[in-house]
Amino acid sequence: MTTHTPAPGPSISLVSIRVITDDVSRLVEFYEHVTGMPVHWSTPVFAELQTPAGTLAIAGTQTVALFGAGSARPADNHTAIIEFLVDDVDAEYDKLKQLVCDFVNEPTTMPWGNRSLLFRDPDGNLVNFFTPVTPDAIAKFRHTELGDPSGSSSGTGRQPPFRHSDSVTDFRTHHSRANGRFRYTVSRVAHSVVRGARRSHAAR
Repeated sequence: MTTHTPAPGPSISLVSIRVITDDVSRLVEFYEHVTGMPVHWSTPVFAELQTPAGTLAIAGTQTVALFGAGSARPADNHTAIIEFLVDDVDAEYDKLKQLVCDFVNEPTTMPWGNRSLLFRDPDGNLVNFFTPVTPDAIAKFRHTELGDPSGSSSGTGRQPPFRHSDSVTDFRTHHSRANGRFRYTVSRVAHSVVRGARRSHAAR
């Protein structure tokens, strides 16, 4: 009998996009305000906004020399668009009016089914907040999961990954529960260690 070995899955995954800036703090503050999500600082010149789908990294010009002097310039992006999936782009537009100075358009339904709002960050980078509105666009994002596009939990009994269609609140709840389980496990281990130490001391 002839058996066929399944072709290996993709060995590459897009997980992050990085922007270079002269003012990391200014961009961090901007993205924290428009997304409502905290940014994680690794160093004073490198920070990351982590979302369910991927990470926006913000790095200072001082970091450019690490991978090639002059290879990237701040505030000089004329091509790439940083895109965020949101629950309701029209509601986001109302909120952003208090935070954004440079809108490119108002919420507009695109031919590919997304309702999009484009604006610029303080460095002039284009940012797109969008909500799928047509059946095909909605279906495209509804079952997209972190790490497992099939939507399967692989029979491991682990909590399914966050779905794009979930809200930011659901994402935070998902991770809060995971962190709670972690803290509970650590607490039990610590209690067991202390109890074992007491027994060992009493036996001496």
